[in-house]
Amino acid sequence: MVSLPSSVSVAHTASGLRYFEVQHPLLSARIFEQGAQLVQFQSVGKPPMLWVSEAEPFKPGAAIRGGIPVCWPWFGPDPQGIGPAHGLARTQTWQLYLAQQTDSSVCLGFRFQITESSMAGLGAELVFELSDRLRLTLITHNRSEKRLTFSSALHSYFPVGDIRQALLSGAAGRQYTDSLSSAQSTESEQQLVFDQEVDRIYYGSSPWQLCSPTLCLNIESEGSGSTVVWNPWIEKSARLSHFNPDDYLRMLCVETANCGADSRLLEPGQQHVMAVEYSYLPLANSP
Repeated sequence: MVSLPSSVSVAHTASGLRYFEVQHPLLSARIFEQGAQLVQFQSVGKPPMLWVSEAEPFKPGAAIRGGIPVCWPWFGPDPQGIGPAHGLARTQTWQLYLAQQTDSSVCLGFRFQITESSMAGLGAELVFELSDRLRLTLITHNRSEKRLTFSSALHSYFPVGDIRQALLSGAAGRQYTDSLSSAQSTESEQQLVFDQEVDRIYYGSSPWQLCSPTLCLNIESEGSGSTVVWNPWIEKSARLSHFNPDDYLRMLCVETANCGADSRLLEPGQQHVMAVEYSYLPLANSP
């Protein structure tokens, strides 16, 4: 049993989902035990960093629509055609193994181990470092006796106020795969704007900058060579679970990943570390 620091408490939703509430003088956060899923983070004096749909019912055993779902040990469809989309981790209970605080930060760590299926032997640790910025570190271990291939994504949902006014910089010159058409190309635009459905895997590891009416961020990763940019737009929004028809207007996913051609192969005993740091930038209309 891990002792919780004074800034961390345990609570439950009306449906019975357990979560860790962080109330620190400099920040607040909420992390669900199911999926080790962060759904709220806000540094004092800054806007909320994450978006969750108002249609989300927080049902045990169902993936949560918003925050930062952990897609692991595969992103997208199960390569074997058996398991759920985006892996096993989002609906499973993770174990808290680390809880620390300082005058300026809180650190929480969770772990999850696969014991059945063809991926048995893969384990994951996810460490949240909460301060004036947000850092996540996902460590994948291969404790089996065979080589295992995995993919993953930290499926971050960001609140953008109005997607038609959001700008995403950092794509220029990157190769990408368009998941809607399966086409591959090289991005020529300096800034991405959004006026239709987008679902792309961009390759490369340079930083991204997101700027919107409600949130501006710098996104910098380590151990990741791919980023998924996703917004479902109008038609797909009508088909999504736990998602209001007009929610596409208020969110954008910029997902630090190891997916597509960036999927990873681990030998027995090996591990891979992928990390991302989100830091606030001034809003465009700030003085």
